[in-house]
Amino acid sequence: MNGVTQAALAEVLLALGEDDAALEAAQRAVEVAWGVPEAHISLGLAYLRAGDARAAYEALAEAVRLRPCEVRGKVLLAAAAAGCGEGQQARRHLCEANELVGWFGIIQGGLGATTLGPSGAPVATALLCPCLRK
Repeated sequence: MNGVTQAALAEVLLALGEDDAALEAAQRAVEVAWGVPEAHISLGLAYLRAGDARAAYEALAEAVRLRPCEVRGKVLLAAAAAGCGEGQQARRHLCEANELVGWFGIIQGGLGATTLGPSGAPVATALLCPCLRK
């Protein structure tokens, strides 16, 4: 199975609530395809779901490094930063995503299931909303 397929499997497992299996699939995706941003995004999302914001941040930062115009990665990176208590950094990552798609795109797609996936939207929204109220 290639890295993109493995990453997709991880996200399906997350959507099904199989968080442990999803984390394993995401870790395999990164092992198989280190240079594929989707692999790092699935790993970051799995770590967010597991409550490990620091590990999520590292995985998502790698996804954004690999593909700087990765809006989904930047929004999830903002969520991970918020989960680490880094509100200023979270807002900075959201502003970077805004430069790519605009605030309407972030709110319509970035925090929605279309961009973040069915398992990403609730996690990102829960972490980001308190941060943005400050």
